Amino acid sequence: MSLGVYLKPKATALVTSQNPFRVTFDGRTGGVVAQQVFVRNDDIRKSYLDISILAIDSLNENLVDGSTSGWEWKLASKSVPVTGEEWDTIDPGSTLTLPDIGSTTLPDIHTYLPVWVYVKIPRNQAVRNITDIVLRILATEILV
Repeated sequence: MSLGVYLKPKATALVTSQNPFRVTFDGRTGGVVAQQVFVRNDDIRKSYLDISILAIDSLNENLVDGSTSGWEWKLASKSVPVTGEEWDTIDPGSTLTLPDIGSTTLPDIHTYLPVWVYVKIPRNQAVRNITDIVLRILATEILV
């Protein structure tokens, strides 16, 4: 397969359409959620260099960068929870760079890179189920 996003550092916790990454809010009051996920390589024949991850709003509703809607998605790479002050230094919608997984000579299917996902929605949002925001991973794939 390839690089994937996992809800837990377990091979069975891969995010899929049947096992999605979800955040739930009361749209009346709005709020903030920060949740940890993990990036992992599951192919013993490959390594990944120059890895980056970003939140993409595929319908272009401005639900990621906070520019007009007040919605924000931020990403951080830490093994411990990110503080409020640290979140304040991260721009909504920005790309997060991650360490390599494996090398040009040695693959790695055991490393789970931690990624914190911060989602903020403003108050007075209509009830809806939003499914167009994805976490996109970009990387250089090396066949080992």
